[in-house]
Amino acid sequence: MLRTYSAWGRRAGAYILDSLVILVPVVIVGFLIGAAVGLSSDDEDSALGSATVAGYLIGIVGPFVYFTYFHGSTGQTPAKRWLGIRVVGDSTGEPIGYGRAFGRYGITFVFGVFIIPLLLDYLWPLWDEKNQALHDKVVGSIVVKT
Repeated sequence: MLRTYSAWGRRAGAYILDSLVILVPVVIVGFLIGAAVGLSSDDEDSALGSATVAGYLIGIVGPFVYFTYFHGSTGQTPAKRWLGIRVVGDSTGEPIGYGRAFGRYGITFVFGVFIIPLLLDYLWPLWDEKNQALHDKVVGSIVVKT
């Protein structure tokens, strides 16, 4: 089976578009939670602290759910579908499933805590023969054109 690996630019574009798709509901939900906590609390510092914690949790959990669901089920987030690419198993060519999809994003999240590993992860497809990022290598996935 001949596979055409996705180019780095297409992958980067999909990630930027997905980030925008995620950002809008996260901001809206965070604002609503902040408003609800602010209205229900007499202590403004406590309300602000609670809203901040809720915002961070939504900002962390939201992308985990988003990428795990889409990569695990169809291999395509909305942005990947728009740009004609898909995440599949390297050996099977099928969607990677929820466990590997969770691990794939989890590795990216951990790399994000440290700047250098994150930069290496995102730039790795530029010189890899299969255009795989490090998180793809760990879970055995590739990004292909559809």
